[in-house]
Amino acid sequence: MASLALMASTALRDFIHDSLELYRTTTRESLDGLTTDDLLWRPAPDSMSIGLLTWHVSRVHDLLIQTRARGVDQLWDSDGWAERFDRSPARRGDTGFGFTAEEMDAFFTPPTDVLYAYLEATWEATFDALDAVDDAGLATTMVDGPLGGQLTLADLYRQLIWEVNQHAGQMAYLRGLLRGLEDAHKMSPVWVDAAATADNDS
Repeated sequence: MASLALMASTALRDFIHDSLELYRTTTRESLDGLTTDDLLWRPAPDSMSIGLLTWHVSRVHDLLIQTRARGVDQLWDSDGWAERFDRSPARRGDTGFGFTAEEMDAFFTPPTDVLYAYLEATWEATFDALDAVDDAGLATTMVDGPLGGQLTLADLYRQLIWEVNQHAGQMAYLRGLLRGLEDAHKMSPVWVDAAATADNDS
């Protein structure tokens, strides 16, 4: 019974973790093998590039998790990422939200290893913070909302899932415009895992 109670206490956390892990996989796949020119390409002057979207997703993770969920300095500041992106001094609200076409034109996309490293660092911080709470903590811990008021940690992660859902899709779409149809038979990991479980049970 104790083990069942433990499972019940982390069901929401595990769902959030698995959902975010799927999006992490999607972003990795969208970035795999891209050149610097690919990362810079924009389909229109007022559109974001994959490089800019990657940075924006990283910044949203950093802002929501470090500032809101943990109440500590962002990695952007504490680990010197702003300097590596040529955007120092670090500003907490410098995330790409509300960028004009001129600001997108001026955005500096760093070497791909730097872009990927910051993305991975923010993903790791996200999972570390999530793994430190159970479902009760997600439901009862209150954090400040960016527009005022407060919300639960569960709602904060709900917002993060919404963010990465739309931007992971945008990145995948841009990659499709660049590379065309690469795998017409690619299946969802959820369906693949379910099929593997069925095979093991038979």
